[in-house]
Amino acid sequence: MFWTDWGSSPKIEKSALNGTKRFAIVTTNLTRPYGITLDRRNKLVFWVDNGMDVIESVEYSGSNRKLLFQRRGMFFWGVTFTSSYLFINEWRKSWVSQMNAYNGTIVNNMTTGGIFPSGLIAFDSSLQLAVAVTTCPVLRAPTDGAVLGCPGNAGANYDTVCQFTCNSGYIGYGSQERRCQHDGTWSGKEFVCQTYMPRNAGIVYRSITAWNIQRLTNPKFEEISKSLTGEARPDCKLDILILTESFCNSKVPDSYYYILAYTLHGKDRQGKLGGGILAYVNENLCIRRRLDLGTNDIEALWLEVYPHKSKPPLLISGVYRPTSAKREYNINLGKNIENAYLANMELIVKEELNYDFLNSTCFYKQNRVKYLNLNQMVNIVAIPASTACLDHIQVSHPERMCIVSVINVGLSDYLPVFASRRYNQWQEQGPCREKKHLSFEYRNLKKIDKDNFIKDLNEAPWDAAFVFEETDEIIDTCKAFDLINHDILLVKLKAYGVDDGNLQLFRSYLADRQQYGNINGCTSSPLGITHGVPQGSILGPLLYLTFINDLPLVISNSTVDNYADGTTFSSSAHCTLGTMAVETNLQEDIDSLCAWSAQNRMVLNARKIKSILVTGKRLKSRVRGSSLKLQANGTAIEQVVHQKLLGVTIDQELTFKEHEEKLFLRATGLSAKAFDLINHDILLVKLKAYGVDDGNLQLFRSYLADRQQYGNINGCTSSPLGITHGVPQGSILGPLLYLTFINDLPLVISNSTVDNYADGTTFSSSAHCTLGTMAVETNLQEDIDSLCAWSAQNRMVLNARKIKSILVTGKRLKSRVGGSSLKLQANGTAIEQVVHQKLLRVTIDQELTFKEHEEKLFINCTSLTIDPGGPLSMSYCGNQHGTKCNFSCPIGYRLNGSSVITCVAPGNQNPGVWNDSVPTCEVVTCPVLSLPTYGVFLGCNTNATEMLYGTECWFSYKEGSVAMGSIVRRCTANGTWTGTDLECTVSRRPCNSPLLLVSTYGSVVAVDLDNNSSHKVTSNLSEPLALDFHYNLGYIFWSDRTESNIKRSNMDGTNITVIHNNVQSLGLAVEWNSLQLYWTDYDNRRISLSDLEGNNRTTVLSTIAPGDIVVDPHEG
Repeated sequence: MFWTDWGSSPKIEKSALNGTKRFAIVTTNLTRPYGITLDRRNKLVFWVDNGMDVIESVEYSGSNRKLLFQRRGMFFWGVTFTSSYLFINEWRKSWVSQMNAYNGTIVNNMTTGGIFPSGLIAFDSSLQLAVAVTTCPVLRAPTDGAVLGCPGNAGANYDTVCQFTCNSGYIGYGSQERRCQHDGTWSGKEFVCQTYMPRNAGIVYRSITAWNIQRLTNPKFEEISKSLTGEARPDCKLDILILTESFCNSKVPDSYYYILAYTLHGKDRQGKLGGGILAYVNENLCIRRRLDLGTNDIEALWLEVYPHKSKPPLLISGVYRPTSAKREYNINLGKNIENAYLANMELIVKEELNYDFLNSTCFYKQNRVKYLNLNQMVNIVAIPASTACLDHIQVSHPERMCIVSVINVGLSDYLPVFASRRYNQWQEQGPCREKKHLSFEYRNLKKIDKDNFIKDLNEAPWDAAFVFEETDEIIDTCKAFDLINHDILLVKLKAYGVDDGNLQLFRSYLADRQQYGNINGCTSSPLGITHGVPQGSILGPLLYLTFINDLPLVISNSTVDNYADGTTFSSSAHCTLGTMAVETNLQEDIDSLCAWSAQNRMVLNARKIKSILVTGKRLKSRVRGSSLKLQANGTAIEQVVHQKLLGVTIDQELTFKEHEEKLFLRATGLSAKAFDLINHDILLVKLKAYGVDDGNLQLFRSYLADRQQYGNINGCTSSPLGITHGVPQGSILGPLLYLTFINDLPLVISNSTVDNYADGTTFSSSAHCTLGTMAVETNLQEDIDSLCAWSAQNRMVLNARKIKSILVTGKRLKSRVGGSSLKLQANGTAIEQVVHQKLLRVTIDQELTFKEHEEKLFINCTSLTIDPGGPLSMSYCGNQHGTKCNFSCPIGYRLNGSSVITCVAPGNQNPGVWNDSVPTCEVVTCPVLSLPTYGVFLGCNTNATEMLYGTECWFSYKEGSVAMGSIVRRCTANGTWTGTDLECTVSRRPCNSPLLLVSTYGSVVAVDLDNNSSHKVTSNLSEPLALDFHYNLGYIFWSDRTESNIKRSNMDGTNITVIHNNVQSLGLAVEWNSLQLYWTDYDNRRISLSDLEGNNRTTVLSTIAPGDIVVDPHEG
């Protein structure tokens, strides 16, 4: 499309119909360009300038500008083209001039019967010829991969984009995105999927070079090609070369820039010339283009790299920020980098932000990425003619970078910046060979040199502690609470939905804290705290658990339990498999834990990790092996014979002998869950009593208020009802607020030990066996009465029917205890006594035999398997009792069956069974579309018998017919077609062409160009201005200056319809092929489009002062 802009910098611009590939074709010697028209056959643009009183032309490309006519005192307004002639009108003049379009000669002045034309448009069938459909050949899905967006069993139309992906365990080479071009060929290079590891295991990823090439000309390309292929410097073999400001565009195919033994990835600047990023990657590297991290408006190219013998991938990017970038661009760029940061990978970002890093005031004031805890590695001037450092390499792990330098190569004003990432350094040669860590060791404390000791402390590389191979090099003094990185914590809080206001509150809570040391009254200077959360605070455990909340996502084999004071992994297998099965599962998960710890900047202390092999008495003899050989970061994990877990000492045989020796007689009372019963006013009073200030108290009040609930039965929904009690279950704050509410309960319990949990409360009382049950019963009853009184004071409803009691004696003491029952009651209702009870996932019985628990512990179902090459995905879930397996299908497939199945054990007997069968993935298909009478089928990008998800079909209509509905239909993921059915009828067009349609005050007039006669098409209008039509549909469109709307009618003037309101449009253009209406919106400074019914309205692009507009769908 082409349009005029008469803003402060007047110009004639063009772009693709979707607003991309924007380019100003005329920018000089313009004052007030308004009317514009096209000679589509000869690809010429004509316009009138009523500030310079001229009529001019130029080719579509912007070349061969020609002055056709100039006369002082004229106020040209509209212009239209047909049959080699231009028709021009002046504002408020009652004639139209006819001019030879190629030599500027005026051949006729046509009177308009006393009317004053405002807008005009030639009405001729030759001006709206059908557009030929360009098709590209079939693109098949790669072996071990899939094609997305365009089914690979038929050709595709022009501008169709196909994307590719590889199956799990494979890496792609080539162009991950390919587009059908004007010439019927596909852009890019064939996409191939290969195995996960590089084809040549001897290739080790080492180096990245980033370079602002300032337009990749032929001589520059030849020099770069020689360098990469070793012809110029055989010793220089780069792994990745990133070029910015390449000035590449879609007119030059990617194949033009290919270099032997390197794959090419590129991103062109959208909308105008300049910019652009190219990345050359050594073909021996495993690499994946991350299209999901890219956006059209940001010049950023993201690559996921799998280095040699390294399981965790790197995320490497080339980023360019234009000097003309505005605030919105900077914000979007920061969000783009932040999204990549949230991918939890090691980041290496090559940026050219056009901020001077050496000018710290400017750099840190403007640069958003400093909040992501990335480190700038370049502090060298890379532009010899300048003193500014505009090239930035931001990394998440600076200690792993070996060399960052500037190479003196004179192909550009900028010098290339070289960086090397250290991998397997003890095996490498050259610049990245092994570097010993600084360390110190003192054995004789009598001869310690204080000054040298302090010097060693200062020089020790504490910042590199996260990549030490041996934990001996780290002085271990911290609990995990102290290791939480504030920046990562804030990023996770944002990812969990904390808005910017509350995020700032948490940032303030963590910032500006200090610590100091005190030895024998000598106090050190205070030191700022940049890591950790405050221990002993209410928010401390919550923030810690939030930080590690994503840990279970990387653990695939074990059950993970996170607590504020520790994390447990549990894995089980059938006894006949021996310890090897459990050991393999646990070791894989420990490796994942180590990787997660490194990514989250946590130090994992392997010496504090303990393992225990639990078999039970009966199964001990049947288990092959008795040891677990596990390690973390190369350090062996200690195996123990008993371990305390949640207050219970567990041993290998589940005898609980160590625990029983500390136990005399115990009875336990469990209270009901009460999340929904918490009184908000009492909770806020308690929060204030615990030290929450007024500001945060208001935050909690807002969090609890204005919540509603409703009921739904068989689709019938009740009216919403306000919630005045309870805390939100399933939320992060819910358990914390509940525990805060009941935190004072132990203060009223005088005889029992109280354990408060988010899902229940236990009372435990014990006495010597010789005293019988009476002593325990008396103590418990007194405390239950206190509990009832506390519940009434705190407006809690105590449900006595849900309270259970159990008398625990153990085997040896059972015969010595006088009595076997506990007669307890709450509010006059007897409390039920049970013989076994589940407590913290452990089923306890009276004699502590744990028989019921042990029977359930080793109940397994048959292992589930799926086709690894099929579309069905399954989360690794094991096969233990209670395990839930989740299934899903990719887009384009429909899940047939249950998405979750569970391993259950009917009657608590082995073996277990799955409660449902494994689901399947069905291909989503849409029904075959029917062809209407007078319609033309242009084809689909698949065959007609199987319309898969993503299939697009195109329709048109025969000349002389009228079409209503969608001419492009797409099969969606739910098996339905986009758009509406096409209906074609005989045209309503009552008059012959050629005509000239003219807008004037109150009406639209049709002027016959053969006999200069005219008649009104519509009347009783306000002030119609811009005009256009759809010939085959018999529609005419106009904008109304007074009513600020756009209207449509039939060519006979009937059925006038308002299709858009609140629009001050100076130009309209109908795209007759795809049934779209474009218009300029002068007040809102933009160009918009919709369909011809006024639906699907959207903004195409923004501009300063848009005037008239025309389109040529033949050019795309």
